[in-house]
Amino acid sequence: MLLNCPQLTGRANAAILPPELPFPSPDGAMRLKHLELQGYKTFATRTEFAFDAGITAIVGPNGSGKSNVADAIRWVLGEQTYRLLRAKRTEDMIFAGSDLRPRVGMASASLILDNADGWLPVDFNEVAITRRAYRSGENEYLLNGSRVRLRDITELLAKSGLAQRTYTVIGQGLVDAVLSQRPEDRRLLFEEASGITLYQSKRAEAVSRLDETRSNLLRVNDIVNEIAPRLQRLEREAERAERHSLLDRQLDGLLRTWYGYRWRQDQIGLQRTGDALNRREISLSRRRQALDDLDKKVAGLRARQAQVREELIQWHRESAGLHRSMEEVQRDLAVWQERARLLAHRGDELLAEKAELAGRLQAAGEAVLAAEEDLADCHAAWQEREALVTDAQAGLDAHEKVRHDLSAQLARAQARSLDLQAQIADRRNRLAQLAEQRGTHEKDRADHQAVVTANEVRAGELAAAHRRLQEQQAGLRAEAERLASEAGRVDASLAMAQARRAELEAELGAARQDADRVRSRYELLGRLRAEGEGLHAGVRAVLQAASDGRQAAGAGRARREARPQSVGPRLVGVLGTVAQHINVPPDYEVAVEVALGGHLQDLVVESWPDAEAAIAYLRQGQRGRATFLPLDTVRPRSRLELPADGGVIGLASELVQSEARLAPVVDMLLGRTAVVRDLKAARRAFDRLRGGFQIVTLAGEVLHSSGTVTGGEGKGQAQGQLLAREREWRDLPALIDQATARTTETQHSLEALRETE
Repeated sequence: MLLNCPQLTGRANAAILPPELPFPSPDGAMRLKHLELQGYKTFATRTEFAFDAGITAIVGPNGSGKSNVADAIRWVLGEQTYRLLRAKRTEDMIFAGSDLRPRVGMASASLILDNADGWLPVDFNEVAITRRAYRSGENEYLLNGSRVRLRDITELLAKSGLAQRTYTVIGQGLVDAVLSQRPEDRRLLFEEASGITLYQSKRAEAVSRLDETRSNLLRVNDIVNEIAPRLQRLEREAERAERHSLLDRQLDGLLRTWYGYRWRQDQIGLQRTGDALNRREISLSRRRQALDDLDKKVAGLRARQAQVREELIQWHRESAGLHRSMEEVQRDLAVWQERARLLAHRGDELLAEKAELAGRLQAAGEAVLAAEEDLADCHAAWQEREALVTDAQAGLDAHEKVRHDLSAQLARAQARSLDLQAQIADRRNRLAQLAEQRGTHEKDRADHQAVVTANEVRAGELAAAHRRLQEQQAGLRAEAERLASEAGRVDASLAMAQARRAELEAELGAARQDADRVRSRYELLGRLRAEGEGLHAGVRAVLQAASDGRQAAGAGRARREARPQSVGPRLVGVLGTVAQHINVPPDYEVAVEVALGGHLQDLVVESWPDAEAAIAYLRQGQRGRATFLPLDTVRPRSRLELPADGGVIGLASELVQSEARLAPVVDMLLGRTAVVRDLKAARRAFDRLRGGFQIVTLAGEVLHSSGTVTGGEGKGQAQGQLLAREREWRDLPALIDQATARTTETQHSLEALRETE
């Protein structure tokens, strides 16, 4: 299949073998079925090329992308040389964009091969090889959708004869280059085309590996020659490693036993804590019940107080109403009294007016009588005048005027008489009305007086009731204040009791925790002490055998937990290590431990035969080595004479305490050791001491009589631990007793508080 026909374009760019081409290997013929491109160079969208039977060429004008198809096939087959792909970097493989399309972020090319006849060593009828490139420069390869390495693709194609250099793809200009090459170079092309290049490359790789193996053998021989002089030391280290492994296994077993023991102790503690929690919950429920009862009592008292307050408020309201009624009655009484006073005053005025009117009536009556008499006289005179009319006609005109005057006077007198009569009738009517009003007023006054008297009686009763209510109110207030005070005292007492109980419970928990912690620490130290933690194997073996001997003889105290019996003789007369039999003040522990050094693990025995038996026991079982100090053979040297110096603390043998029979051992080990404060004091004492000696500072530096000095401190190293552990183990029983006493005392206080509650 020719990608570019020179007859059409005048230029041969690239060529590919036909879709069906007999392969030089016996596997059959290769068949190319599809080529799918997406985002590769000029193929922005997904483009598929189907190579059916009969296709011989892909033709087109220059720049149409024919060479990109050939480059895509070369690229998907694993080509890494960008010059052959007409590019400079990975980004050149990806569509860079145009005026109408944005650039894409990935280029993908998939080559689908027909594998129906199994020419590729994979179990697929179709093999799809895919290569993808990203703008980050990353490339990935897929075989039938599964991600693989480039090497896997290369090896697969090489096994089938479709390798990068088998020239299935012949690029532009390669034909001319082949024709112009020398025969040796052209031979390489034929070898590659024949498919033997894969085996040559494998042969070259095998030769390279053989050379590398020879180089490795030389290096191994050099290493062996270098290690040979150190074999003995390495054997010792291997033996130590085996011993370390054995000790690790033993430690693992012991740790399992210890963890089981601790688990059992924790279970017991958990059960104990659960029981204590149940007891506390029961006590708490009782306290809560008592608190609820007190709350109910306080609520009842408060309800009673509220009821009393309501009654008191009601009584206050009734008292206020009675006060208002009394004030209204008093106001009405004052009004009626004022009205009675006014009516009495008005009655007196009416009586005075009546007396005056009576006098005026009498005067008017007298005037009427006088007028009547005057009228009678006038009538008599008129009669005389009438008789004399005829006689005294002449004097008629004169008397006519007199008559008119008299008539006017008479009319005025009659009118005045009528007025006086009307006034008299009016005065009489007024007197009757006043008399009637006076009776009514006197009756109202009597009624009002009765009402006033009744109101005064009611006011007295109300005042007495008010006083009684005030007394009851004062009593209720006093009772309410007493109840409130009692409730406050009860609340305060309850709060104090609860606070004290919580404090005691916290103290009890802390005391129990301290007791458990101290007890656990004592048990741990006792277990470590019994197991010989930190001691040499020989020392542990002797102490174990001695412990078994004491158990068999029944001479020692019972151990805290059972231990397996050792096989072999049971040793007697072993008193223990030096560290177990000396008591050192805390300030001198570091100095004494440094001074003793390995002698801390020396075993003190009763006699020489006991030491012989222990050494034989260690030798028989290869259990290690130990140093023994028989009390009957130890010979201490003379004690060191210390110079008078402020920096010299004292002789080490005098600073420690031990049993009297162990004094030779202490003098032998520490009788020639001086304890000083610092190196300056050690240097001053060094010039003034004679004979063999050693000077130890409180910080742990050692100055020997030979003039050598040892000091410093390493990581993970701590001095004074063994003696401090022994001292702590001896001091812990007293601390356990103190913690137990504190727990018991706190428990008694808490129980007493519960009883008082």
